[in-house]
Amino acid sequence: MVLSTDEKTSIQALERKHPGKPASPGHVALREPDYIRHGTRCLLATFVVPTGLVYGDVTAQRTNEDYRTHVRHVVNWLGRHYAEATKFHWVMDNLNTHWSLPVCELFARLNKVAFEPKKLQCGPHDVRS
Repeated sequence: MVLSTDEKTSIQALERKHPGKPASPGHVALREPDYIRHGTRCLLATFVVPTGLVYGDVTAQRTNEDYRTHVRHVVNWLGRHYAEATKFHWVMDNLNTHWSLPVCELFARLNKVAFEPKKLQCGPHDVRS
């Protein structure tokens, strides 16, 4: 099973200030231009390559914990819908939240392999204690 994950950040959460007027015979639908801002959100999405399905989570931020939570959600979802899949190839970019030690630890646990952080290659900003 091939999966691809990425984020779309800074999505504005907007709400129309006034309801629009629906279309009627001979007239188009109308919308007022005023809106209310509700901050921004981040979409964490995983594309299931063989099927074209997408699993997504919307978060307030794009943190290490948000990414780990998304991975756990995807794994649980895949277990319910693709129980026959036993091997996963996860494609992602090199964003620091994708290769942090806690993420590496999660993937090690999910794959039932020993987590040995001292044997991992370090990224430029990774700090090991």
